[in-house]
Amino acid sequence: LNMFETTDQPNFVVFLTDGQPTAGETNESKIGSRIHEANNQRVRLISFGVGYDVNSRLLDRLSRENFGQTEYVRLNDDIETHISRLYRKISTPIMTDVLISFEMDALDNGQGQVTNRLYPQQTFDLFQGEQLVISGRYRQGGAARVVITGKLGGHEHRFDFPATLVGKSEDESLAFVENSGQYGVFLPSLTS
Repeated sequence: LNMFETTDQPNFVVFLTDGQPTAGETNESKIGSRIHEANNQRVRLISFGVGYDVNSRLLDRLSRENFGQTEYVRLNDDIETHISRLYRKISTPIMTDVLISFEMDALDNGQGQVTNRLYPQQTFDLFQGEQLVISGRYRQGGAARVVITGKLGGHEHRFDFPATLVGKSEDESLAFVENSGQYGVFLPSLTS
């Protein structure tokens, strides 16, 4: 991670392993903390868990805390296929350092945030052909705006999209929305 310099383009480390710490530091918590602390350049860590006895807990943590993702490859899979698919994906970033927020005119500043329990919570990258699903809770239904901020070609951009946060399900099509009136659930998806 110390080899990377600041750049406007995303940097990636591809980590092929079974995730089993067997040499040097073997404490998973310390490994995760050290890698996160050393990642000063916001390098995206892509973990490839190879084999059947993979430490997915450690690999998922490393990827999640270092702006990446985890892929799993079985021993009889063609790893070249997985690597090629990854390369095609990361070679076409649509927007980097993406952050999604929600705004609602009906809420006063003193009433707190429109949403809570968002996942994913941190910034992420969106690549060509990739779909992203955001889940979370909102305080009340009504007209809102979904605000997407991020970098396109190294420059900051902001996009606003109108949205309706459903207050109560009137039929079975929105049955997943709680009827208490206190909170609702949203599952918007973005496709690049």
